[in-house]
Amino acid sequence: MNKKQTGGGGIIAAIVVAVCIIGLFVSRNAAPRLFSFLRWALIIVVIIIALLVALIIFIARKATKKDEKEKKESPTSTSSNMAHLDPEQAEIIRKGREDLLEVRMLSSRIKNFDIRSSLTNVTKTAEKILVTIKERPEKIASSRQFTHYYLPTLREVITKYARVEASGVSTDDMPEKITSYLANVQKALDKQYSNLFDDDKLDMTVDMEAMTIAIKRDGLLDEDDFKKMEEAKEEAEKPVPEPEPQPEPTPQPEVPTEEPMPEPETVERIEGEILDANGHPVEEVIATAVKEDDLVH
Repeated sequence: MNKKQTGGGGIIAAIVVAVCIIGLFVSRNAAPRLFSFLRWALIIVVIIIALLVALIIFIARKATKKDEKEKKESPTSTSSNMAHLDPEQAEIIRKGREDLLEVRMLSSRIKNFDIRSSLTNVTKTAEKILVTIKERPEKIASSRQFTHYYLPTLREVITKYARVEASGVSTDDMPEKITSYLANVQKALDKQYSNLFDDDKLDMTVDMEAMTIAIKRDGLLDEDDFKKMEEAKEEAEKPVPEPEPQPEPTPQPEVPTEEPMPEPETVERIEGEILDANGHPVEEVIATAVKEDDLVH
């Protein structure tokens, strides 16, 4: 709602109120019924006007906040933050942020949880890279592949996947492929972010070594302390040995197990099997029977 529309509405409301007021004065004595009607009509009109004014103020404030937000997000508003960049560098950062913002907006529309989670991690790392190269413009040249290829390609891939997913057609194994692709992108961006600080790590090592030598030269560090520092440095730089593979155990030949000797009670039980029902040895019983048979004959 612009100022012309607001002004036109205010003029119409003022005319209606003026007509009602004039009608009240004219009909006060001449037409009591018309006076009563106009009085209530004026009250209703005033209430409606008050509501319209409140609505207009609300819409105007909301539009103002939106304009301020767009102004903050526009490239011209960030010119002060990128005053240390030349026009080409500022355009690279602006384009990178535009691609990253689009990927984030697309991520919010994707239904697959794994893809959304992977995109969240990828965009966080990409944001750290953009912040770093904006603060250190000398790193923009070494990050050209990131800004000119990685981010635009990521934006294109996610745009197409979001379109396919929203269409409702079958995606088959596409979510698994996208998740694997984003895992590779995450590894690449992590490496890219780490590489931005390689010079710092190298310079830090050189500065420490140069200062240590200067301290020794000035006599503030004796030979023993210097040797300890060198030994600690060598120990820190020594590669961690990989664990040696353990030989597989040699299989032992199986030893045949001997059957255990029967217990004494077992022997007694086995020997007891040659007894008769009365517990007498069978041999004696047979011999007695033969002898009795001979006597009978």
